[in-house]
Amino acid sequence: MSESSPWLESGLNVDALRYFLAAIELGSFQAAAERLHVTPQAVGKAIAALEARLGPLVVRDRRLRGLTPTGRALAAEARGLVAALSSGHVAGEVEKVRAAREAAGGRRHAAPFGTDGAAGIRHAVERRRGRHCGSRGAAA
Repeated sequence: MSESSPWLESGLNVDALRYFLAAIELGSFQAAAERLHVTPQAVGKAIAALEARLGPLVVRDRRLRGLTPTGRALAAEARGLVAALSSGHVAGEVEKVRAAREAAGGRRHAAPFGTDGAAGIRHAVERRRGRHCGSRGAAA
């Protein structure tokens, strides 16, 4: 994983991304919860946390009906990210951070991901939407 993900840099929870992907694939929090062996409340809470940071991700009524532009952008990135994490491609990156931490005398200022929190994710979303340079456009 030579290029880092703006979603991961902003500190998004990987489990929340897995829950989000399962829910949109299966069309409901209940079905996602059954597949992931968690409660529907856990799925709903994880997606609510993502939406609190990013804005609306899904269009819903009684079921999930679709994705917002931000939801589509997150889903596209999350699929690759979750696949990479599941296959172990991130291990090399973690090892680099561990080596950097040791080289710095064990201090914790070396971190694998950005620490700018909500501001960073908002910037990533705006970048995805094409608004960082004043242009308008929705993510595909």
